[in-house]
Amino acid sequence: MPCCSHDSYGHKATYTVEGITCQHCAMRVKTALETLDGVNEVQVCVQTGTVTVQSDAELCQGEVATAVQEAGYKLA
Repeated sequence: MPCCSHDSYGHKATYTVEGITCQHCAMRVKTALETLDGVNEVQVCVQTGTVTVQSDAELCQGEVATAVQEAGYKLA
């Protein structure tokens, strides 16, 4: 379950992703999530394995999970 918040810039959610161990992993996940409609910014933290997504509106967790899975990783 993502940690979510709303502000004047839209919706922000943080997800934990299994398997992110290096910058290459981070870029694969970031690139996959940036293709989702409404996503404005994606930040990946390799140290914690978390991904923060800023979007215009709340994203469907299924769409996020599919994008992450297609990149070769899995939501925790």
